[in-house]
Amino acid sequence: MTKFIFDVIEPEEESSEENAEEEDEEAFEENAVEMTDLNEEPEEMDLSKGEEINESSDAPQSYIWINDVVIGGRTESPFTGTMGAHSTAWVAHIDRVRRVLVNRTLDDALENFMEVIAEELESPLRQFSKMLETKHLLRLLDAEKRLMLTRQIIRGLRKNGSPQQTILQWLKILVNDYLTYVNFLPLSTVAGGDPSGHGEGVSRGQINLFEYFSARLAEHESGNNPELLTDIQEERKELSSKNFEGALKNMVTARIKKNVNEKQLNNLRAVVLDNLWTLFAIETLDIFARKDPPKRLTVWIEGINNFLRTIRNAYPYSFNFAGLSQPKNQIAGIKLALKNANISLNSSFGEALTKAIREGSEQEQAQTRDSYDEVARSDLIQGGSGFQATVLLDEEGLIGDIQMQGRTPSPFSGTMGAHSTAWAAHLDAVRNKLIHLTLPQAINLLALESGKLMKDRSLTLAGLVSEKQQYSLIWSYNYLQEQLSTSTDEMQLEEQASFLEGLIADYLTFLNFLPLSTVETGSVPGGRSEGRHRQFLLNYEENGPSIFNSEQQKNP
Repeated sequence: MTKFIFDVIEPEEESSEENAEEEDEEAFEENAVEMTDLNEEPEEMDLSKGEEINESSDAPQSYIWINDVVIGGRTESPFTGTMGAHSTAWVAHIDRVRRVLVNRTLDDALENFMEVIAEELESPLRQFSKMLETKHLLRLLDAEKRLMLTRQIIRGLRKNGSPQQTILQWLKILVNDYLTYVNFLPLSTVAGGDPSGHGEGVSRGQINLFEYFSARLAEHESGNNPELLTDIQEERKELSSKNFEGALKNMVTARIKKNVNEKQLNNLRAVVLDNLWTLFAIETLDIFARKDPPKRLTVWIEGINNFLRTIRNAYPYSFNFAGLSQPKNQIAGIKLALKNANISLNSSFGEALTKAIREGSEQEQAQTRDSYDEVARSDLIQGGSGFQATVLLDEEGLIGDIQMQGRTPSPFSGTMGAHSTAWAAHLDAVRNKLIHLTLPQAINLLALESGKLMKDRSLTLAGLVSEKQQYSLIWSYNYLQEQLSTSTDEMQLEEQASFLEGLIADYLTFLNFLPLSTVETGSVPGGRSEGRHRQFLLNYEENGPSIFNSEQQKNP
């Protein structure tokens, strides 16, 4: 599920009456022509043609500016009974999408995302389609059709001048269709390996921190934004002084002072390289290649190239910093991935793979924007994923359900910690409070609950938690307070739904940062089978004592 944090930018009004008078006659004639054109039959759109969109208009239009994009959850699996294991970590595909959408107008974001889609529709991985099981192949072809159809619908909406809010909702669908298609590509997801991953969540968070500060420093060093230095120095305080964050903090300080230590830089480069290759499940290549052993080398080369292509677009600053356009650094990374996966290649295959990489065409350098704004706040605070709420309305306009996936940011470094009250219980409490209400009723109720939470007695213990948790607590408190001051009376239905989704996330984020809500060390951070117990309780809430058999009802 995808959440957009955006602003609606209204057109500036004419400030000069004199200019308005001078243009009065011309405007009358132009508007008359426009009114005549509106009475004409609309031109029929040929969906088979990828025609360019021309949305010219003399009247100033409001437009949407996308500040941030948060993508949570997973698309459907190509397999039955398992999600499979990704060769390139799922989070890298998510960040590739985020990187082209953030800090752009909706129109610019769409144009850039359309290019990404066109590239993936011609993915070199498609050459392995015949190696897929029939069911998987059919799902891939269906996903391709859905992606192309949604793309054409959006082109039609833009051509017809549909409201930007409507197009934004379709962009959410397009993101989901794209990620579903990518998930179904051959070699992208493999029915084998370890579907639970191997620490890519922590690595992804560290990479996005590096991306964020690298982009901010590049903008500062360009001299185009003199006031940015103060912001960077404040954001630097959010970093821990230990491990990766400590090394990154030192780099930020050194670049600000223009006193970079090459040894420290090389140490940081080694960690960034390790983090990047943690996003690659190298063991999946041989699992997939078993279907056609003669193609083993081709599978490995294309799998590695697909990984490099994805992270080059998802993490451009990290990619260039680690020197991954150069074959020697790619080989070093592959050796690192093999070591981490505890895999040994026989000498003949290892030599053939090394030779193919050395003789292959060098990867392009990652391209960064001239404005250095391909990062957003979520890169700093949660890595761009995590929690996502989606409000679903029924036929009567009431909230029929609220789907919530993922987790809000952790108050700790390198761990989500352990909840005193299970996270699922907090989600169920929010859902049960808000379903069957109108959007205004739900917003008002959650605002009331937020006000109570901001006076929680546990706040008296705030001085006892870590410095990072204190900062997170203050930040989330101020942000939640700002949201509560927002008036929703004049909002359209879609805007109210989006606001409520954001308020749910902000409420739960603040709750997660409260002292005693989450602790850094717990005996079982993965939970104590609470999912099974939660399912039982939900079943009882819905069906009552009928869930028990007659014998259990007699002898509870």
